[in-house]
Amino acid sequence: MSGIQTLNLDTSVLFNYVYSKLPGDIETDRGSQRLLESSSFHCVIGPTANDEFDAACDRRFDLYDDLLDWLEGDPSEDIYEYDPTKRDIHTSSNDLTHIRYDVQHGWGTESRRKQLSDIRRCKQDIGNFQDQVPKQHLDYVYVNIAENEELLNELSGLGLDHDKDIIVDAVEINREDSICVLMALDSDITDDEQTEHINQVIRDVESESLVLTIAIPGDI
Repeated sequence: MSGIQTLNLDTSVLFNYVYSKLPGDIETDRGSQRLLESSSFHCVIGPTANDEFDAACDRRFDLYDDLLDWLEGDPSEDIYEYDPTKRDIHTSSNDLTHIRYDVQHGWGTESRRKQLSDIRRCKQDIGNFQDQVPKQHLDYVYVNIAENEELLNELSGLGLDHDKDIIVDAVEINREDSICVLMALDSDITDDEQTEHINQVIRDVESESLVLTIAIPGDI
């Protein structure tokens, strides 16, 4: 493709970018680095993605900070014994999966010194990326866009959970600035059958002109 392509990014793309750069081989790059670092793409996000990214970075920062306190306070305890649900921090189901599989299983055989070093780096880097990604790697962050309760309600029947808000934002961004491509790594919205269901709802509530091209970074 020639010229600069404008893309709307889901939160999953932002987090793949961040975690592909954190220590410990937590996540491989699934195309997000190319999107966010190449001059061939003009990348934007909607208010839901912006809020989700910011909140998730806050939670992960607190999670790493708490894990550091626990490891330093209980040097004889195995990292597998750490249970964030019994600590005074807020976590999501994704945070718990990250701790159990990426950190505890992934780093469980590492020395305590290496574990502490990697977690300190994760804590530092997640804070840095929280600031850098919107300012240095995104071309525009939509803060205020029109609400669309009718579309939101109709999408609720597709089992999209929070992704329905991402879709509504994408439709409104498409309406406002003709950005019709939504990049995501969440199979709940990138699955071909689900994508067609989403676009059928958009057709029914809005019009054919506002349907979305939902793709993964590797497709571009």
